[in-house]
Amino acid sequence: YLKRLREEAIPFLLGHREGDVWAPDFLIISAGYDALDNDPLAGLTLHPNDFGTSVRAIVHEAGFPRERIALGLEGGYDLDSY
Repeated sequence: YLKRLREEAIPFLLGHREGDVWAPDFLIISAGYDALDNDPLAGLTLHPNDFGTSVRAIVHEAGFPRERIALGLEGGYDLDSY
């Protein structure tokens, strides 16, 4: 997950790919807890710390200003998770 985030998603989101002529002024990130490892629907295997790791990769590695990121919490179908 993190490898693809760093190599594909972040360059796409921030306009860092060859030929990109745009860059966002602001990011809105929806952190859906249906991505957690014990959720019955999504089939992903993330853990709560992975959400923080993802944001840190966007802020520190990609250099996007933290004050220009809004985070939203949504989803999750395993009510007993974490």
